[in-house]
Amino acid sequence: MKYTVHVTFRKEFIEVTDAAIRVGVRAVPEKGKANEAVLRSIARHFNIPLLCVRLVSGKTSRRKVIEVLRHTR
Repeated sequence: MKYTVHVTFRKEFIEVTDAAIRVGVRAVPEKGKANEAVLRSIARHFNIPLLCVRLVSGKTSRRKVIEVLRHTR
């Protein structure tokens, strides 16, 4: 499933609605650190491995599209 994600800095939180996610991270937005923190936060929220969360678009933007892949154990 694909989600539209809006990233905020300085405070860690996550709010999930039907097709959108708001994520707060403390990581700095340089060298992909903030993107990695966003992906980790989403994986933790859905209780899935990090490999099941993929950044589709918005690498340098606060607005991103993230795909959460179905995880089968």
